[in-house]
Amino acid sequence: IIEAGKAKEFFGGKGSISVEMEGVGAVTFDIIGYDAEKLAEDKQHSITLWMRNLILNKMAFSTEGNNKWEDSDIRKYLQSDSFIKRFEPGFRKLLSPVYKDNGKFPETYDVFFLLSKEELEGGYEYINTEADRVKVDENGETDVHWTRSANRGGAHGTWCVNTSGSVNNGSASWASRFSPACVIAR
Repeated sequence: IIEAGKAKEFFGGKGSISVEMEGVGAVTFDIIGYDAEKLAEDKQHSITLWMRNLILNKMAFSTEGNNKWEDSDIRKYLQSDSFIKRFEPGFRKLLSPVYKDNGKFPETYDVFFLLSKEELEGGYEYINTEADRVKVDENGETDVHWTRSANRGGAHGTWCVNTSGSVNNGSASWASRFSPACVIAR
């Protein structure tokens, strides 16, 4: 379906998929875009997925207080084999690395990533309102979650999504939840 470029037709636009994750069980990813990414591999069609709930433990964006996505503790964790191998093998085979624009910082090569401030504010077809950005934890409570974007004013500030869905400044050394996105492609 993906390879034929018929995923949007098959899923009916905004859809979701469930994937098994070791230590968690079934995890739901919402589809936020089709063929929307700069793929790092020679594939034609893709689906961008965003984890629906905040199921991962809080982490500082950077324990050093650095706001560069390329150096962040969360990025290192999301790119690690120990994180990626928690997902079922069939899903891992579909994961496709992408190149992500990081504003004033270098582009990164990522398998899992956080959405940027710009992506959350109109960068994807199925994220249109503040309500679309709200995430809940395992108790059904809304919580703050990180973006991968650095605050444009200083070296220690990052952008995060607050409980209402608005995007605000935060300190990179704070511990907050995060909702990874990824791309599957053929």
